[in-house]
Amino acid sequence: MDLFTKTGAVKLRSHLDKYLVADDDRKTARQIRNGAAARARWSVEPVEGRADLVRLRSCHGRYLAASDEPFLLGMTGKKVLQALPGEGPSSSWTLEWEPIRDGFQVKLRSWCGKYLRANGGPPPWRNSVTHNDPLAGGTQNWVLWDVEAVAGSADWEAPDEYSSAYSSFSSSVGGRDDDVAARSEVVSPTAVAVAPSKMEIKQWFPSMSGIARAQGEEAKKAAAIDQVVEGLSLLEDAVGKISKGKPFFGGDTIGFLDIALGCFLGWVRVTERTQGLKLLDQAKIPGLAKWAERFCADSAVKGVMPETEKLAEFAKLIMAKFRAPPPQ
Repeated sequence: MDLFTKTGAVKLRSHLDKYLVADDDRKTARQIRNGAAARARWSVEPVEGRADLVRLRSCHGRYLAASDEPFLLGMTGKKVLQALPGEGPSSSWTLEWEPIRDGFQVKLRSWCGKYLRANGGPPPWRNSVTHNDPLAGGTQNWVLWDVEAVAGSADWEAPDEYSSAYSSFSSSVGGRDDDVAARSEVVSPTAVAVAPSKMEIKQWFPSMSGIARAQGEEAKKAAAIDQVVEGLSLLEDAVGKISKGKPFFGGDTIGFLDIALGCFLGWVRVTERTQGLKLLDQAKIPGLAKWAERFCADSAVKGVMPETEKLAEFAKLIMAKFRAPPPQ
């Protein structure tokens, strides 16, 4: 309990090295790898008259709730949601959790004696969070969580890798006499630091190409898709924080960060078409999807953005070379 009472906010990291987050739909909770996302922060609130219980409030102002609704029919796990007191079937006690220390970790026991559990495996279990009866055996540690204290209002500072990457990019683009570079606003390294560090573009793009490379290997393909979707979710957070409601990362006009991310939109479209996926889904990542539309429709971009059909043909050549046996 002292792990919670000594700090005003925490992050909870599961046995899968993923963080408990509050989804932007303000209803669900799940796990992602990036602990820098605002959605991974949970404010700790005491329960009046019960020193052994806490409530965990998300960045959306809603509480982590242990519902009585089955995660899957016929299975023992119950859904863990975001809710408010008195909202639907969410009585106040469904929002209360009892932290139980287990060595350097904690278990979080719900109102009905079940424990907050981080699930793994194939969909729909992958990245899901439920509350379950305690189990022995291989899944026993699924209910154990590492608690990380969160500083109250510390300002972001740009890590060295962001500063150097930004400097290199601005040096290569800043001297170009084209429309985009001429009217680009500089996005400061501090703003770029808001973008999550665990899913940098250099990690995210190989995951996207890994979808195509995993032809016939469904487990690898599913893992690559999962990483790409997670990366897009992090970028959804970033576009809201950095643009501050304006059309682009750079503000009212395209900036360097818009260019850096926009370079990958052609490959996103190719992946969607060739793999039958919907990555830029307006229902799930509306901010990023609308940003992509605005970026591609900009007069400075239209003439240089490669056509999806031609890029798809080029991708086929690359993959054929990749799959070809090595020369004897």
